[in-house]
Amino acid sequence: MACCGQSGCACIVQPGSGIAVTGTGTTTDPYIIASTFNDLGQFLRVIDTTSVNLTLTGTGTVDDPLTLRATSTLALTELSDVNDPSGGPAVGESPVWVGSGSDGHWEFQIPPPSPEGAVNVSTGLDGIGSVGDPILVKVSGEWGVAPLDTYGPDSTVGLPIYEDSNGELRAQPASSVSWAAITGKPASFTPSPHTHPVSDLTDLSTNGNAARVNGIKISSTPNSVTPPGSPSTGDLWFFPEGT
Repeated sequence: MACCGQSGCACIVQPGSGIAVTGTGTTTDPYIIASTFNDLGQFLRVIDTTSVNLTLTGTGTVDDPLTLRATSTLALTELSDVNDPSGGPAVGESPVWVGSGSDGHWEFQIPPPSPEGAVNVSTGLDGIGSVGDPILVKVSGEWGVAPLDTYGPDSTVGLPIYEDSNGELRAQPASSVSWAAITGKPASFTPSPHTHPVSDLTDLSTNGNAARVNGIKISSTPNSVTPPGSPSTGDLWFFPEGT
């Protein structure tokens, strides 16, 4: 090897299959070893499986390297750490880790309730946030079931609920409900016996110190026309019509 790089080289360099060697091994004419294949990708074979799809691109050069991509089509139940005795998943179930360490695995179960304190509900809300007991707006009952059984579940009567500008739920004010939308109102309103003060009467006319009701003079002060008997000041005086 001491002679390599001098005027010549006695080393024997032989190309193998797919390899080309050029040059004489001198400083001005060094050995160059190169591949005789323009596309190394033709020597790589990709085989897809039922769970992995492989794609090979590139020619194997510096400017166009070989790139192998894998796309998994593996189902969740085909994962090696999934071992569900019931063969799930069923509707409403989710993966739950069972066991620990090397003995742990995933099973499909109904999600457990949230730990105490993880979800806090107050006035107006109910539930714990699980599939079996979701968080809901607390209501007075079930529509169509006693005590709300007067109307069927498809009834559209009642005050609408809306969200105000503060993001709070409110019911439509009763004062804005139309008369036609009010249910249970009587067909007629029969008046009951009652009295009214004189200040409520709008058809009174006056004549001096005497008031008139339907043309009949009523006065509490005697005047020139004296009624029968001996009335005194403060009594009501009724005078004949036309006086």
